[in-house]
Amino acid sequence: MIRIVYFIELSGKISPEFRGRLSKPGSGGQNVSPAPVDVKGMTLELWEPWQRMADEKHISIKFDLPEAAEVITDRVIFSSIMTNLFSNAVEYCPDGGHVECCLNVHSTDVTVSVKNSNRSLTEDDLAHMFEYLWRKDPARSDSIHSGLGLALADAFARSLAIDIKTELLQSGDFCITLIIPSVFPEII
Repeated sequence: MIRIVYFIELSGKISPEFRGRLSKPGSGGQNVSPAPVDVKGMTLELWEPWQRMADEKHISIKFDLPEAAEVITDRVIFSSIMTNLFSNAVEYCPDGGHVECCLNVHSTDVTVSVKNSNRSLTEDDLAHMFEYLWRKDPARSDSIHSGLGLALADAFARSLAIDIKTELLQSGDFCITLIIPSVFPEII
């Protein structure tokens, strides 16, 4: 467990709030605390730390956000999922590429899609994206990346009843989509 927390700390793939929950003495596990979350506001807030890296890589950014998008979920866990998606989008996007984030509000859910330029992923890779410690190739085996990010995001998403899907678009772009229930389901 200590090694996993160490890799999580190194990767920067979780939000500072979640890091605080993990480090609380006697916490033992992660409690889910559903509350109203402004998905649009959180998306813009969590993007801020990645803007500088995007600028350095000359990545164009596009947001397609509705006026309002609110769900009932755990803010801290959800922010860790989004932090991971933004981190991956910017870090794996080639220089001069693009990142897009789109929110859509439906009657029973809100979808968040994060799309980025892609030069290396194939359809065969999609089946492995959420595997613990999976990395595409040796180039992704640097000391910064551990192969935990999307495995954690998937586990966090499941704890919040969020569906998470990956796809390669016709353009070749990689897209990851969260389908978030508008109301947190009762867990039996």
